[in-house]
Amino acid sequence: GLNLQPAGRGRFRGERARVFETAAGVRLVYQLSLRARTPILLLGGGQSGRALACTTPCGAEHAAWAGHTVLLVDRTNCGSSDVAYRGGAEVDEQAADLAELLDAIAAAAPPPWVFVGHSSGGRLLGRLAARRPDLACGLALMILTGGPAAADGIGRQYYTRHAGVARGGMDALLAQGFYAERAAANERVAETLRAMPPPAFLAAMEASARLLSDSRAEPALGLPAADLRRLGNTLPIFVCNYFGDGEHDGMHTASTSRAVAAAAGASCELVISKDVQVWLPALAAFVGRVSAEVLAA
Repeated sequence: GLNLQPAGRGRFRGERARVFETAAGVRLVYQLSLRARTPILLLGGGQSGRALACTTPCGAEHAAWAGHTVLLVDRTNCGSSDVAYRGGAEVDEQAADLAELLDAIAAAAPPPWVFVGHSSGGRLLGRLAARRPDLACGLALMILTGGPAAADGIGRQYYTRHAGVARGGMDALLAQGFYAERAAANERVAETLRAMPPPAFLAAMEASARLLSDSRAEPALGLPAADLRRLGNTLPIFVCNYFGDGEHDGMHTASTSRAVAAAAGASCELVISKDVQVWLPALAAFVGRVSAEVLAA
């Protein structure tokens, strides 16, 4: 079956999960909570889905977003959504599928959206905003990753280690924790992976790891300086590292956030603080300003 249990314990507990199927036949599981104010799409980090989007700092059920339409989604290859590796970098395939979903729900939740992404969620939403500027009116990039250590570590954690397991066959991959969880949430995951030749899976993992490796010298992984400059000229951007100053884990570093803000330009707002009483009001104020500008337009 397909796990359609609602995520969250507050606002989203009563919002039923729905299924959207892309033109390529990829099913995305999502929850949409409609309110009057500008819609917000919030993505957590890692390979997370709807559940982490609710529990991540200043998550989707936070009181700051009470008046806004909010979308939760299990991105492709995560949560209860389908697994679909088509040969390109995972983040771009996820962004394309997400754009289809936003287009499909536009009658109920008209764009533009405020995109709020943490870590890998920021990478995905930044790349989506660069390719579909019509969908976004504001972009909040939280705890982004950057530099050689992040490129190598994240590439290994999410891609090359899975490729190593798949060399032993796709059943070995399905016995591994991440894909075992995906298969338990969605019966099509096992079918899809068993039907996929291991070399095709390896190529998909390599493409995703290569995107990270190739951007190790950029301001943030997957976010080239040229894209950030272009976004900064057309879109309000908020950059935040709520792990505070310093290098933290060597991946979600304050220096990465500073480099992103510098590339985005003078109009970008930068907040680096561990104090939730500092960064959360700043984020809420940013969303409020963007929302007011949309209403006034």
